Amino acid sequence: MQIIETLKCFTMDYLDPFGIWIGIILAIPVFWTWYQVVWGAKKQKQDWLKQIRKTPGERPAVLIVNMQPEKDIANFVKRFMQSDSNLKEIPEERIFELVWDKPLMPDNMLDFSEQLRKKIAEIYRCGPDKLHYFHAGPTTAAACVGAELKNSMQVFLYQYTQGQYQNFGPLRVHI
Repeated sequence: MQIIETLKCFTMDYLDPFGIWIGIILAIPVFWTWYQVVWGAKKQKQDWLKQIRKTPGERPAVLIVNMQPEKDIANFVKRFMQSDSNLKEIPEERIFELVWDKPLMPDNMLDFSEQLRKKIAEIYRCGPDKLHYFHAGPTTAAACVGAELKNSMQVFLYQYTQGQYQNFGPLRVHI
């Protein structure tokens, strides 16, 4: 009986306050994450809308379509972007990557198109007016990207030649 009383006193005097403090400390990151999810995404969208209204014509985005996942194309493109004065100012939230790890065949073309449309919808949500498009893979997929982006923002094509990316200009040349 004495042992039970001792354990009860130990629990009430030491473990109970310790557990309360641990709970409070662990609640802080939980509430912070909840706040970021609920209010942070809304604030980010409001900031994008303010930026769109304030500076029309100055919101570029980047799309990286990587159909060769064994190569780290995204990091190579990001290094290239740091060396280009026009691209290095593009924020991370406007850089989008689509990785396709299967060979592109007629049987899975519908799946690829669906993934591409989802990625393009993400791009449209950030309100860009220019898109810098980097592609690693078959030209059939590049044609699909061009078809999905027709009549939208201005798209600049980049081709990997001689150890670096080269800007081939806009997808649609106005004459």
